[in-house]
Amino acid sequence: MGLAMARPSDFGRDDHLAMRSSVEQPLVSIVTITLNAAETLDRTIESVINQTYNNLEYIIIDGGSKDRTVDIIAKHGDEIDHWISEPDRGISDAFNKGISCAHGEIIGILNASDWYELDTVSEVVRVFEQRPDVDVVCGWLQYWRDGRREYVFTSNPNQIMKEMTVNHPTVFVRRSAYETLGTFRVDFRYAMDYEFVLRLVVAGVKIVSLERVLAHMQYEGLTSRNWGKAFTEVKRAKVEHLHKPLAAEGYYRFQCVRFRVRLILEQMGLESMINLFRRRFSLLKKIQEEPKR
Repeated sequence: MGLAMARPSDFGRDDHLAMRSSVEQPLVSIVTITLNAAETLDRTIESVINQTYNNLEYIIIDGGSKDRTVDIIAKHGDEIDHWISEPDRGISDAFNKGISCAHGEIIGILNASDWYELDTVSEVVRVFEQRPDVDVVCGWLQYWRDGRREYVFTSNPNQIMKEMTVNHPTVFVRRSAYETLGTFRVDFRYAMDYEFVLRLVVAGVKIVSLERVLAHMQYEGLTSRNWGKAFTEVKRAKVEHLHKPLAAEGYYRFQCVRFRVRLILEQMGLESMINLFRRRFSLLKKIQEEPKR
């Protein structure tokens, strides 16, 4: 049986949270999904509960961790509005559980190994308030390697028809978009974020990309595990939403070759060649560091 936890004051909080959405600051819900993430979860939680934005709801969905993850969640119980620990049907299912618990007008998803800039939510809310026609806000993602800043990857939603060119840890979505166009499909196990964003773009949803770092991610290098399945799901999403199977197949083959070349270069330690290769073939701009604001 799954373990669920709520503070005594949480029971009957639905009305209170709904009221929080009507105050001067819109309520923002942050969802973190975890599975055996004891080594990194503290940093993720701290980056959420220490946001400069005050009107936050924090939800953690744990997939039944066997390490100290649940202990870490419980340690921060006073700052977490809702959390559960139970088996799920994969990443999409965990995302959807969190979204179903959320009361906010705006929803962000942050995995247990990633972390926000301290003013990320404030900046995102500012854009949503200035642009009522926008349903998705995203931004730049700072990669780290061995405790050092590596590269910043920009988001490029204009190229989403080709591949995932939006940094998912930086994505914030209006609740109304989920209600109208649906959440994450559980039949996509590896490229669920791509299918979701592509679905929104095809439906005419407007996306704004901020030219600044919103989130951080630890770079662990390329892996041969599951990349073929992910590219296959990207192809399937494009066939379903764009109805161009030949183009989808051609780009799928290009992605496979490109990945294999990059994997070989990384295994050989040819960093300069990797940088040259990325400048030539990547749709995401990679910069050395974020410009000073």
